[in-house]
Amino acid sequence: IPFLKNRFNVRIGYSDHTIGTVACIGAAALGAELIEKHFTLDKTLEGSDHILSADPAELAEIVHGCNRISTQLGTETKAPTAEEIDNKQIMRSLFIET
Repeated sequence: IPFLKNRFNVRIGYSDHTIGTVACIGAAALGAELIEKHFTLDKTLEGSDHILSADPAELAEIVHGCNRISTQLGTETKAPTAEEIDNKQIMRSLFIET
């Protein structure tokens, strides 16, 4: 994903055909801006797509995980948040050499 973004200077998406949610969240962590995942209400239905598809709980996990990873990665601009500025005076660290 980083290679494609840098090489072609375009937005990159990820089309997932794996079981579970980890690959989607990992793709978001690597910079994918669009995630495609099949959806099912019943993983036990016939057909190969259902076992690979996200059920409602997994879809919620993907959305939550992608949002968390986006927040945790932050932006390239590094500056204190409003909350950090407000807490600056009360949240000082103190190092005492013994």
